[in-house]
This record gives sequence, structure tokens and C-alpha cells, in this order.
Amino acid sequence: MPVNTGTDQEGCFARWGTQGAKYRYTCGDEAGRNEAKSKAYEQGVATGEYAESLAVGDAVSWKTGGQNPRGRIRDVVKDSKKVPGVDFVIEGTEEDPGYIIEIYEEKEGTWNPTGKFVGRKGDSILANVSLTSKTMYEKLHEFYRFK
Repeated sequence: MPVNTGTDQEGCFARWGTQGAKYRYTCGDEAGRNEAKSKAYEQGVATGEYAESLAVGDAVSWKTGGQNPRGRIRDVVKDSKKVPGVDFVIEGTEEDPGYIIEIYEEKEGTWNPTGKFVGRKGDSILANVSLTSKTMYEKLHEFYRFK
């Protein structure tokens, strides 16, 4: 979930995702905008939804097409690298790395590697997820979502 900027009846703001606190700045003030974005980013880090530094082996999730797939980071990319099995190159830098993630699939409460990979940037990755089994919250969310 990245930092988003927008405007409303009160003026310009930056916030974490679509539900985070709004950090206000004067529209057109680039320094104020950057400071507000920094505060919103820190909110994402504080909630555990975004890790300041992701590492090989970390279990992560991301949003794509209305889904929240899960996986494990297999490589941190600080230049450019082809993602295995797909026609895609992920690029990154020392300050803004890319990540090659092996997709996991859940079957009967167990998450298993699929051998398929994706490339993602850090601002689109949710950290601190479980690949052991679904949490009670996830089970209840799925149950009530289909009612």
C-alpha cells in the first residue's frame, strides 16, 4: 500500500493508502508535500504494513487484480534483473530496491511455494504476513464476505 496524495475541501494531503491519517500541506509547496509524504510513509512503517527494509526470506503480500497473493522474497534487486519464468525485468536501486518474490498458494490451510515468480517494488508490498495458516481474522473475513 503506497503513500497517496490528493485534495479535498480542506486542501492538499498525503496519506498511507486510502485509510491512513491525512498529513496536510499547502498545495503547490513541494517541500511541504515531501514532508507530508514522509510522515505518511512513517505511518505505514509504524503499522507494520510496510517494512523499511525487506530481506530475502521475508513473507509478504501485495495487491493485484482484487487479490492479495502471498509469497516469499527470493532476491533483492539493486540494479536490474529478469524475473524467472516471465518476460519481465525488475529494476531497483540501493535506495529503492526491487524484489523478486516466489508466489505461494494456500491449500487446506497450508501455504506452499508454486515455483512461479513476480517482480514488485517495495511500496507495493505488505510485510509481516503469515505463510503458515490463515489467521482467525482471515477465516472470519472470508466467511462473512460470501454471506
